Amino acid sequence: MNNRDTNSLKRVIKETITSYKIESFIVLVLIIVSSIANVYGSMFLKSLIDDYIVPLLSQTVPNYTPLFNALMELVMIKWSTVYSSV
Repeated sequence: MNNRDTNSLKRVIKETITSYKIESFIVLVLIIVSSIANVYGSMFLKSLIDDYIVPLLSQTVPNYTPLFNALMELVMIKWSTVYSSV
């Protein structure tokens, strides 16, 4: 990108932010929420395997209720990622 393109981009961004303050703020918040939910969802998978799935393998009569609750939490995290990205 040359200097003219950079200046044009800065001008467009400045005009957008000054004209649409509330909308720009909402977009920024949703980007942050989406990023945090994505990272948390990825880290949650490790916890899901270590804390719920592996212990189920050693049980003779497995109780799937904690796993189901954890999966519902993961669904909510992924839903918030998708919802904030739309």
